[in-house]
Amino acid sequence: MRTWISRCCVGSSSQCGGLLDGWDVHAAVVPQTLRPWALDEVLPEQAHDIWVCEHPDGPWRFQLMLDEADGEEWIYRRAPQIRRPLAGLTVEQDGFHRLAPEVRLLYKAKGARPKDEDDFEAVLPLLSDRQRRWLEEALEIKHTAYPWRERLRQMA
Repeated sequence: MRTWISRCCVGSSSQCGGLLDGWDVHAAVVPQTLRPWALDEVLPEQAHDIWVCEHPDGPWRFQLMLDEADGEEWIYRRAPQIRRPLAGLTVEQDGFHRLAPEVRLLYKAKGARPKDEDDFEAVLPLLSDRQRRWLEEALEIKHTAYPWRERLRQMA
């Protein structure tokens, strides 16, 4: 089942699609290529990102990420053996749900970009032992030699 993992909701596309009525919505069906998306269209499995703006000439306001779920469990699409209960996938702050920081860092670990390193440095001291352990275990599965693993272990 496809599930939407975003700032606004975690649920099926039919549950979340209604939230986008009146917005200019684009899907990334081919990586790094956006095309308009009609909300009643079923997206193909390779679509993982939805970009949203208020009108065609406006700036992007937010991005929705699509991922997989098995019942009440989130599945990391880059390594399906990495799973987590949907109930613990987001954190709430000021009424907004966002991906848990350790999950966001896992997504960022696919490449070594300076902005992702900056995010890791900023977030690392704020992670609990449980969050650091989860991230280190997930990186061990998908990104075995990633340099963040050693820094996570050093803080344990």
